[in-house]
Amino acid sequence: MIRGRDLETGLPKTIKLLPNEVGESIALELNKIIKLITSVLDETPPELMDDILKKGILLVGNGAKIKGLAEMIEAETKICTRIAPEPGLAVIKGCGQLVENKKMLKQIKLVSILK
Repeated sequence: MIRGRDLETGLPKTIKLLPNEVGESIALELNKIIKLITSVLDETPPELMDDILKKGILLVGNGAKIKGLAEMIEAETKICTRIAPEPGLAVIKGCGQLVENKKMLKQIKLVSILK
């Protein structure tokens, strides 16, 4: 069951979606993600690519829990892809470790995408 606002009436509405309908709706977005991953890998310097090939791709965030995503990425990239334990907490736990470990923090290069 999905609840949201009906775009025609502006009123709240609840509809029932079948699993295959949900799959179809996100398939295009997942394909965009996979294309972006392959694009980034194509531009990755050889010294970093060597590490990625040895260690594989680690998915973090709750999106990593999307059924079949890791397998789709692995099939497209031919690189071992796995999901982090507690993927929804992985990023914040990593940030916490950086804050507590100044030596590790100095090894991180921060890049701003804001202009």
